This record gives sequence, structure tokens and C-alpha cells, in this order.
Amino acid sequence: MDTERKTLNLSIKAVGDDGTFTGMLSTYDEVDEYKDVVERGAYTKTIQENGGILPMLWQHKHDMPVGDMTLRDTQAGLEVKGRFLIDDDVPHAKMAYALVKAKIVRGLSIGYKTVRQQTKDGIRRLKELKLYEGSLVTVPANQQALIMDVKSFVEAKDFTSELEMIQMMDSYYQITSALRAALYAA
Repeated sequence: MDTERKTLNLSIKAVGDDGTFTGMLSTYDEVDEYKDVVERGAYTKTIQENGGILPMLWQHKHDMPVGDMTLRDTQAGLEVKGRFLIDDDVPHAKMAYALVKAKIVRGLSIGYKTVRQQTKDGIRRLKELKLYEGSLVTVPANQQALIMDVKSFVEAKDFTSELEMIQMMDSYYQITSALRAALYAA
């Protein structure tokens, strides 16, 4: 299986004691650093085919599932409700949960196959995608997909603290994007 991957940034405000979070797995109509644009409706068929649920993996490792993601198609993109298997005897799920809870791991990524696409002016428009999995990853590549809420770990701080966190995450993204661009250009 030839699977493509698209890595996205996440911003954690809270981690649920029940091991759940909500977030944006993929956004629509945004050109990413790979010059891809996911169009609205690209996930409709795959959501129907898999009942709206994907396995949630650790770092795209198929032998390390850490939970599942329930998908919901919205105007903005593909929203997910993730669930870590923290109550089961899955050590890597507990590790992944702890790293997300501690805000060390901040990335989401999709493993997919392109079914239909159109390229124009150097931009690849993804019209239909088959999703295989959603992963938690260490190094994000796109700031448009966010974990919006991971229930009740860290309460919202004051504006200055939130701004500092966002600026720190943004600088990390810019540095890694510049490094990737330089490496791919070589």
C-alpha cells in the first residue's frame, strides 16, 4: 500500500482525564507546504466507507495504535474526536497520552491515498482521499489543524500566557518549515 502522509500542527488547551480530545485533523482550501489543497467533500466517501472512525496511531506506526478518531466533516475541515486507550493494557497509548497531556507532542498527521486530484499552476487540488489512519506526531508541518479541546487538563490561562505559547509554537513551526524547505531544495 502506497500511503501518503500530511502532517499538521495541534494546539493543546486541555487533556481529558477520560483520554479524549477534539480537534481539526485536516483543513479545507488551505495551501500547505507541499503545495496541496484539500477540497471540501474530499473525505465524504471514506467517512461513509469506514463508518466515520479511524485508528489513531503513534508516529504512523501501524503496530502502535493508541486509540481511535471519530470523524465529522465540517465547513472548515475534518474535525475529530480522539480517544486514547488509557484504560486498557496498552502501554504505548498511555505514553502517547502523557506526551500529549504534557504538550510535548503537538502534531497530527493523516495517512491517506489520493483517489482524485487535479494539478493547476503548481498546486495539487485533492478532490477525493481515502483515509487509512490519523497519527500523533512529534514534528508538525502545518498550523491549520488544531486540537481544540482535550478535556480538563489545563484550564485557560491569561491572555499573555496563551499568546506566549502560541508564539513559541509558531516559531517552532517556522524553523522546522525552513529546515525542511532547505533540505528538499538541496
